[in-house]
Amino acid sequence: MRSILLRGIGACCALGLLAIACMDREPAPICPVPIQATNSSLSGGGYRGVDMIVVVDNSPSMVEEQQVLATGFFTLLNALVDPTGGLEAADDVRGGIVTSDLGTQSSREPGPAIDEQNTPKGDDGEFRTYSPGTTVRVTSGVIPCDEDGSQCPTAEWTCQGGVCQAPSGTMGDVSCPGIGSSYAEVLPGQTNAQLALQTACLGQVGQDGCGYEQQLEASVLGLEKHPDFMRADYLLAVLVVSDEEDCSVKNAGLWTSDSFLDQDLNNVSCNYPPSNEQNFLFPTNEYAQRLRALKKDENAVVFAAIVGVPKDDESGCQGKGSEIDDCLDSPAMQLDVKIDGFTDERGKKYTHFATACIRDDDQNVPGMETEARPGRRYVQVAQDFGDNGYIYSICNPDWSPAMKDFADSIRQKLEPSCYASALDWDPASRVARCDVVMQLEDGKTVDDCPPALADAWIEATGKTLADYRAVAMASSNKRKDGTLIAGCPLPKIPTPLQCDEAEKDLSSLQKEVGWYYCENGVLIDGKACDYKVEITGSTKQLVIGHSLEVQCLQQFSFEDVNCQETGAAACRNGKDDDGNGAYDCWNDFEGENPHRADAHCCPLALEENESGRVCRILLQDVVHMCGETTPGGEPLSATAYPDACDRAAAEQGCALAFE
Repeated sequence: MRSILLRGIGACCALGLLAIACMDREPAPICPVPIQATNSSLSGGGYRGVDMIVVVDNSPSMVEEQQVLATGFFTLLNALVDPTGGLEAADDVRGGIVTSDLGTQSSREPGPAIDEQNTPKGDDGEFRTYSPGTTVRVTSGVIPCDEDGSQCPTAEWTCQGGVCQAPSGTMGDVSCPGIGSSYAEVLPGQTNAQLALQTACLGQVGQDGCGYEQQLEASVLGLEKHPDFMRADYLLAVLVVSDEEDCSVKNAGLWTSDSFLDQDLNNVSCNYPPSNEQNFLFPTNEYAQRLRALKKDENAVVFAAIVGVPKDDESGCQGKGSEIDDCLDSPAMQLDVKIDGFTDERGKKYTHFATACIRDDDQNVPGMETEARPGRRYVQVAQDFGDNGYIYSICNPDWSPAMKDFADSIRQKLEPSCYASALDWDPASRVARCDVVMQLEDGKTVDDCPPALADAWIEATGKTLADYRAVAMASSNKRKDGTLIAGCPLPKIPTPLQCDEAEKDLSSLQKEVGWYYCENGVLIDGKACDYKVEITGSTKQLVIGHSLEVQCLQQFSFEDVNCQETGAAACRNGKDDDGNGAYDCWNDFEGENPHRADAHCCPLALEENESGRVCRILLQDVVHMCGETTPGGEPLSATAYPDACDRAAAEQGCALAFE
């Protein structure tokens, strides 16, 4: 989605806004010091859900790998819709399968069939389905699970030691459930406990596909043939699984080339000699462009490939596209032609590229052996996607790490955006003292802001269109050359400060246009999202494809004694003396305007020891500032310390200790 960044408002505009803000607060002081913009960053994208297409190689060498993939689908899909460890589940996920078999038919010009088994178009990018009575074999002891075993394939499987165990043995044959369409999905307000199993069943595509695999072309063709599969404000995830190099044919002249007609070389003719790839295949740099063009949002696509690359860390071939710059220089990734001494049933010598990696006697699939050829073209596509690309070796005995990494990259774009520290909060109006602004394209002005945004802002504030344009101008980015990137402010939605209460109230307001801020939110990647910025579903449809910024103004300075809240009087008077939206020593969720305690009312001494970063509470000073007892009358002690210390520790990233 958009990259959401925090930036400051220009000094001229900032001073004007400060005066207004100080006048609105009681008894917030006016702080006559230079104003500086706060700096923070946001992660996440906030897409409503994910549409996932998986390209599975169905050539004769992939039967065992499809079994490993079936197990991997449970790790991948569970991590999204039924995650372990209490993470929030995604409730809008769709998954479809296409094969690498496009026959010998170029997607853009016709080509002849190689033999009687392959039609010119192969599977032609159609989504796969399965017949009643189909079974899928799943590996025991691999799929992560919680104690209740909800992530396991069936109720007969159990969760032992954090992984799903089959009723008996190292494998389990599981019956495939019914499926009402050519893809598996779970939708908001619905449940589909069999999503992972349905996807695993769809992925059993057999081994009768064409040996000239067109994996990259199949990913785009499948989406182009099924435009309704992709939803406008959803993330698109593309996963390719293959042990062979890509042969996405652009020019059917490949089938009459010298190397193809040479019996010893036609098995490698897609990519050898190098001129064949240049002359007859689609350039790899087209695929990132074509996939992004389908979404009209360059951040709305993530790409992953489990393919032929070395599985050792030294090769630098596993990881994000931004992390594998040296992969193609690895000796194992070179296309070296090897002609073996044996011949096949037709008396033809077997010729192929030297392997990029080998897996013998897989621990999950006994007797299995994988020989994967260098997947250079997938690496190039992943590099084009940068942080949104990912490569993993198909020769690894367990694909769970890859599936978890891919799921994490998807989750990060589905989750709301989290700040590392609190935003300035106005308890009276129940909104953060910040603005979320959509940036327009070059050449656009504030007059081009979507009318729905302007109308919603006007309704929320009670102001005029002229006022909206003035705020939009103040929110615009000025380049060094003086030109502006126009900004369109989003209306704020008043909510309770606590996320559970805010989102309970907002459950019926997703059709509203705007954004809100709350604290102490759900777990994201195992960590609490304490400070969360969320955009409603209707708003995402308006801003899709645009960059968003969160603009906050620092409205006080601790260099000025008038703007501090660090004394006994200030920390006990029930007032927001420094204007930062926090009050005194204790959280007050009983009063008319609930607010959070102010970290500045808790004196801390920071230190490092063998257990990490420690913040030591100076109890004598806390007693001086906060009084002898808690609001409930309990004596102040190491077990009853002010809420301000909790907040101070959270902001400093340290563990509380006491003197």
